[in-house]
Amino acid sequence: MNNALFGGITVDKVSSKADLFYYAIPSSLSGKAKIGARVVIPFGEKNELRSGFILQITKIPPQFKVKEIIAIIEEPVFSQRIYDLLLFTSNTFLIPINSLVNRLIRTTASTKIEKYVESINVKSLEEVY
Repeated sequence: MNNALFGGITVDKVSSKADLFYYAIPSSLSGKAKIGARVVIPFGEKNELRSGFILQITKIPPQFKVKEIIAIIEEPVFSQRIYDLLLFTSNTFLIPINSLVNRLIRTTASTKIEKYVESINVKSLEEVY
């Protein structure tokens, strides 16, 4: 029996007609994956690191190839109840849900993802080669 999980993610700073982008939830993260959790994902053709929020969790696989969530970087920022309110508002007033999430979250959180390179102590280039 396949226990694979997939997350519907709203991606930060993406203006798209698609509200959610689907990603596989690795088994190592399945216990932490919850509605409202902030995640890091590879986005687009260049696999640029972006942050987003899990808005759906499903066992039904998408009809297309999906990438995996890289990390869960924050416990849920909002509850299922808040998500239900966002979904109601989105459906009632025809506002994209990613726009609502971005407005809700932008007031309280930063979403900049930085890459760090760890340096090692090397006395000379000869030690490297």
